Amino acid sequence: MKSIAFLFSLYALTFAFAQCGGSSPLKPSQFTPEGTLLIVFAAAQNGDYESLRNLCDPLHQNDGDTRSICNAGDKPAEFVAYFSKAELKGKATISGIKAEVPFLFGPNGTQTETMNMVKRGEKWYLISF
Repeated sequence: MKSIAFLFSLYALTFAFAQCGGSSPLKPSQFTPEGTLLIVFAAAQNGDYESLRNLCDPLHQNDGDTRSICNAGDKPAEFVAYFSKAELKGKATISGIKAEVPFLFGPNGTQTETMNMVKRGEKWYLISF
């Protein structure tokens, strides 16, 4: 009887873990500076330009470069060329409501750059790079 209970418990645990570890990875979140920038990279790879529209500073203190990211659907080929191979190059440096995130981008993914962000409420927004 104990072996049946053990097998049932093992089956239940296996089923529970299978449900938790679904095949789709977690989406990046705008609740961290790195997550906000990962949304940009993901959009360049999957074509979800709509996800970029809310990444610019709601107080409109961002520059033209970040504005072009938020409006990437207007010129998707250029956006994809520069951000589809982009990746984080380190951790964010956070000072109060400002953050700097180092990253690589460009056609070969080798250009070093820093994305500047601002925190408004609980979310991070693009300001300049």
